[in-house]
This record gives sequence, structure tokens and C-alpha cells, in this order.
Amino acid sequence: MSAPNPRGVSLEVLEALLDLVMASGKVRVVDVAELCPPLDPDQATARVAARLIHRMVSAQAQ
Repeated sequence: MSAPNPRGVSLEVLEALLDLVMASGKVRVVDVAELCPPLDPDQATARVAARLIHRMVSAQAQ
């Protein structure tokens, strides 16, 4: 992450919220707003983005 915040939302909380939003059936468009490989040398942000995108696509497929 280019600007991590120690008081930010945890991945576990974000995933729970994402599950609720996706379960509503109202999501039509999703945007990955920032992913900068040069600022992500260990690819931690890319892995989190992929995990969240996978979760959304899987929820949409159900």
C-alpha cells in the first residue's frame, strides 16, 4: 500500500463488509482505484487486491 494507515480498516473487517455489499445483489461496477507495482516491491498490495477481486467475482457468480 502506498499510504498504509495503522488506524485503517483491517482486511478481515473489509472482507466482512464486502460480503454484505456483494450479497445485496446491487453491485454493478467495481473499480480498483490504486495499484502501483513500483511502490509494492513485495507485492503485498497486489495480493490483497487480487484476494478482494476474487472474492467479489466469486460472490457475483453465485
